[in-house]
Amino acid sequence: MGVGQSGTKPLGTLFGSSQEGKRGPTLGGTLLHDSGTGNWLLALAVPLRLEVFNAHSAAVIPIEDTATSAAMQSHAPFTAFCVSTESPPCVAVGCQDGSVVVFAVADGMFAGVLHELRAEGDLQEGTGDAAPSNTRDNGPSGWARSVTGLRFGSRARLFAGACGRCWLWDARSGELLCEYHLPGSSERPTTAGSLCVVVPAGNDTAEQLWVGLDHGLLAIFDAHTGALLKHFGCGGPEAIVSIAFFPISFFVFVLSAHKRVSVWDATTFGFLQKHPAELMTCGADLSAMSSIMLAPGADGVEMALLLLAGVDGSLCVRRVSRRRDGKISCVLLCYLEGMSGSLGCPITSIDYHVATDSVLLGDAGCIVSLVSPLRSHLGSLPDASPASPSNMPGIVGVGAAVAAHVAASVTSSASTIGAPDAVTADAQSTSVPAEETVAKSNSSSMPPTPVSPISDAPAVHTPSIAELAMAQQSLAGDGMTASQNASAPRDPAGCAT
Repeated sequence: MGVGQSGTKPLGTLFGSSQEGKRGPTLGGTLLHDSGTGNWLLALAVPLRLEVFNAHSAAVIPIEDTATSAAMQSHAPFTAFCVSTESPPCVAVGCQDGSVVVFAVADGMFAGVLHELRAEGDLQEGTGDAAPSNTRDNGPSGWARSVTGLRFGSRARLFAGACGRCWLWDARSGELLCEYHLPGSSERPTTAGSLCVVVPAGNDTAEQLWVGLDHGLLAIFDAHTGALLKHFGCGGPEAIVSIAFFPISFFVFVLSAHKRVSVWDATTFGFLQKHPAELMTCGADLSAMSSIMLAPGADGVEMALLLLAGVDGSLCVRRVSRRRDGKISCVLLCYLEGMSGSLGCPITSIDYHVATDSVLLGDAGCIVSLVSPLRSHLGSLPDASPASPSNMPGIVGVGAAVAAHVAASVTSSASTIGAPDAVTADAQSTSVPAEETVAKSNSSSMPPTPVSPISDAPAVHTPSIAELAMAQQSLAGDGMTASQNASAPRDPAGCAT
């Protein structure tokens, strides 16, 4: 087994591959520290159980706490998973029976149940009506009661979503703090597919809860009062499966049905840009998306990274920032293929562990692969120097001769490619008013998808270096031809100015 590095002890890279009777996708995972031994343990959530592994040897460690084992038996199958950022952390799992179980953690192991949370009343839209007869509710474990989303906010505040509603609990006391009624009706209830806690610019106390719904709407709530601030469509009726927030630039990236990524301003709710999934991942549909902040390295620079997982098991890492002119910079840093535990298996969860600089990739076969340290896979990160073949975004870390070949390939192809799809958007001038109804949002909330030079790539594709460079030109350009863009002066983020 290959190893990553964590301090002086190497970390394993594959967990769960030898387990028998695996069912369902990986819901999530995290690394937990055992202060007694100095080892790291890996906790993994799959629909039928929680598992713990030695993160160095990948050996399974039995969960001996009886309360944890009893809670797993009584509440499985699980449907959602998240971990708090506090120390020591607590682990929460959402269940198909409508409950949320919060576990304590001590020395890297589950140490009992803190709370078994369940909101009182019907789970449909807050009219007091009973669940409609066409809802798939087969008793206490029916799909209508399933917890479909979990997210920890600051101060151990736990958000949970289901059909018709979301809730906010204090994970330490178990107190229900707020309830959020999703837009919809008892005849056509909506379900929360993804949750994201967003803090608008200049107002740390104005937390918002962004909820991606199963029919293509985004619902934005005041996290403290429960008031619905805005709801609008993301360009179609497809379910929203992931939301990623970047606090340093106040961008929100939204993934719709594995096919499309749209970008929104977290302060004004204005639409900025949208991109087909194959452009973001260099050829594959998206199966998962996450945003992380990479701690400062030797250069002292903290970076906002967008992690994009493909249905083919690939991982794409992009650096996101706001340019000096207010436009979006989304620079390709690395592309890793075959990163899922099973060859070609879709990645279903992405988690990042700050202390070890590790990315945990869970796949649909209940296997977790570890990429650690992440920074070592990013090569030579883009700096503030002018663009040249050796530091072009999207081909960082390659030799000068290869870079020169890529530059020549991009330039020679300019006459046939045409102008690339510009993913730089002026936040002040291109915002589109968000519509308040489903009908309006589907027809007018977003412009037509622009034609991209690689938008017709096959769903499963291993791109060449030249194709990666062309994809990067598309994401970093501003409407120029490829040859113009390659020779234009660049800002510190590596994008054409």
